[in-house]
Amino acid sequence: MSSHRISADELANYVVCPTQYALEHVRPISPRADHSTVSFNRRRELLADGLVAGLTAPVDSPDDRASVATDRIVSRWPETVESYLNDDQQQFDADILQAAVTDYFERFGEAHAEGLVETDPVLGSEFDGVRYETEVDALLETERGYQAIRFMPKLHGVHPSWKDDGLIEEYVSRTEFYPRQIGHLLRAWTALRGLLSTHGMDANVEFTYISLFDDVGVSYGSDRAPNASVTMRQFGSLFEAERGDIRTLLRRLGPKLIDGEYAIPEADRSRIVEQCCEFCPYQDGCPEYIRSDVAFGSRDRTAKEHPRALAEDDR
Repeated sequence: MSSHRISADELANYVVCPTQYALEHVRPISPRADHSTVSFNRRRELLADGLVAGLTAPVDSPDDRASVATDRIVSRWPETVESYLNDDQQQFDADILQAAVTDYFERFGEAHAEGLVETDPVLGSEFDGVRYETEVDALLETERGYQAIRFMPKLHGVHPSWKDDGLIEEYVSRTEFYPRQIGHLLRAWTALRGLLSTHGMDANVEFTYISLFDDVGVSYGSDRAPNASVTMRQFGSLFEAERGDIRTLLRRLGPKLIDGEYAIPEADRSRIVEQCCEFCPYQDGCPEYIRSDVAFGSRDRTAKEHPRALAEDDR
């Protein structure tokens, strides 16, 4: 058994930014509690906890499962006076939550509850002397095989459904730079390869993100009630298309994580600052971000940029 273990969270952080990886996993600092990424992760945990409670509840109907899930989420949802501008906003959010949870259990909940094998399992396998692992919210046995599920508030950073392949090649060549999509794909690879290592390489396996709030709206009838339709993103076919390139990528990434290579490659510095820093909750304590911010703010101010200064010098 390998002495080296790398989680999907570590891989996802590292492909986005090696410094972010270090600040979260190697020399941790506290993230900004009000940062949007921290809030998103907290919502994801609350939703997953509630939906799993609905799947495992000793009830028979989709409505009862939805009620269990909603009550669980609401009971753990932090509420303060400052959380809402007015009561209508709070009620609208509650209605959207109820609509999304109800839609999930009416369309998929019964089948998922019947096929539920395990909640919060850790899936993993060894590759090139390293064990890669990820936790999923639920593992199901279906008519075709096995399905791992991860619940999400929204599919932020997940590859678009029309993008079938080429993600890894574009990331490695830097013809495209969407590292959060790569992180989600590596999580799917870890889960699917873990299922195959457990159930056999010929097993039919699937990894699915289930998003509750990507498709929400308001009915324009008399009651103007919110409506929601659960969105799913499957990774089985993309896993097959990308698995060779993923192995090549991991042969590069694995040793870097193990050997402690946390420096941002110079060629990636501007890309990371422009596309990734806004999503990082460690900005305030990140030396790389602070240096880039100071460098931008401390440029030499030319007369062309500041005509008023030039006019004063000429007086």
